[in-house]
Amino acid sequence: MRESFMERHFGGHISIGPITVYGYNAMHVAVNIRTRWGYICFHPTWKVFGEWWKWYFYISEDATPYNARFKMGPGASC
Repeated sequence: MRESFMERHFGGHISIGPITVYGYNAMHVAVNIRTRWGYICFHPTWKVFGEWWKWYFYISEDATPYNARFKMGPGASC
């Protein structure tokens, strides 16, 4: 499989204040927003490493879907 330009050059993450945008890595293109109550986490349906990853949205104290107080979407199962 040949990697796309985005997969080759945007593998890390960038944080701007309370917002972290993850690239083509284990997070599969996701956004986490830190609040005083925990994290709001979102991942759109996106093709990463040749596979379509399902979307999810959840709210969690520690940014993990396992401890989410609220979650929705086909990719939020845990």
